[in-house]
Amino acid sequence: MRGISIRIPLLIYGAEVPVDQEITVENFVDLIDDSSWNEFMPSGVTKDVYRKFAKYYEQDVFVAAGRQIRNMALAADELSPLERVQKIAEQFTMFKNPDKETVLTPWRVVNMHMSDCLGGWCFYNEDFTETLDEPRFVDHGDVTKDTFANIDAKILEINSKTGLYPLYVTYSIFRKRLDSIPVAERTLEKQYELWIKTIEENVFVICKTPMAKSITKRTLLGYRKGKINAHAFDDLINQLKEKPQQFKEKVLRGSTWNKKESVMKFNAVVGNPPYQIEGRGESNAKGSIYYLFIDMGNKISDICTLIHPARFLFNAGNTPQEWNDKILNDKHFSVVKYWADSSIIFPDVDIKGGIAIT
Repeated sequence: MRGISIRIPLLIYGAEVPVDQEITVENFVDLIDDSSWNEFMPSGVTKDVYRKFAKYYEQDVFVAAGRQIRNMALAADELSPLERVQKIAEQFTMFKNPDKETVLTPWRVVNMHMSDCLGGWCFYNEDFTETLDEPRFVDHGDVTKDTFANIDAKILEINSKTGLYPLYVTYSIFRKRLDSIPVAERTLEKQYELWIKTIEENVFVICKTPMAKSITKRTLLGYRKGKINAHAFDDLINQLKEKPQQFKEKVLRGSTWNKKESVMKFNAVVGNPPYQIEGRGESNAKGSIYYLFIDMGNKISDICTLIHPARFLFNAGNTPQEWNDKILNDKHFSVVKYWADSSIIFPDVDIKGGIAIT
């Protein structure tokens, strides 16, 4: 029951349901597509298994809790973009990591990762112990100039689960647009005009499932009307493994994103990739897949920065030996941060060998 219950709030948050329609114990299961259900729920918990447990939930409590989650997201829509980012980030502290393969990157870690590698507008102080009322701008010279200080930049999040990486990206480029507008003209309406323009022109997202896409859309747009540049790939992992060239071509094809460009140019690839596909719940599970995302990110853009397991840095773990040799001898590859204790970054998640930002 606990394993199922801790996953429900995030799925309610992202559910594509009119805000005036209640989400009940019974209809909740029908709102989630099968691939998303398998991604977010514990291994072996099918929809039929959920239905057997459903009778143990108190209907009134379930509906009220779901209403609270959605009302929080709805209320954030009335705030300025700055205040909304802060409120949505606060809401995500309610959501728990489903498991090791579906690690939700905390807002603090997103800020640490992005500001350390690309710069932009950081919502934490310099030692990342406290949030700031007004974010600080981090400048890494040419890298920042080409990404977060560039209103023409195109940034790709390669595995969005929550939309927090795209939220950081959107705010940073949105601020670049906003700073060119006289203060007297920065009405709420004008700010959201720039916010939506940034989402439409600068932010691109790859997801493993339709629900991850819906969650990302809720994070970026709330209940406001608008579209995001997001693509939920069918069988994403298999495509990266078996058809990497076709996958790369599809991502770089303008028509994939309904854009006029024949070939897209991404200024950076960012994110937190899936870690493994076998032995769910085991600290020494086989089938590491995060290296596939590192490779693909490096092929898609000149700049790729991801957070992922670090055992390969010691020539250990389940990544292929040939890949280890290649990446460890790549003069363009660098380790920005390393933590031997993964729980420092992802509380309650033990990832053997630690975590690295590269």
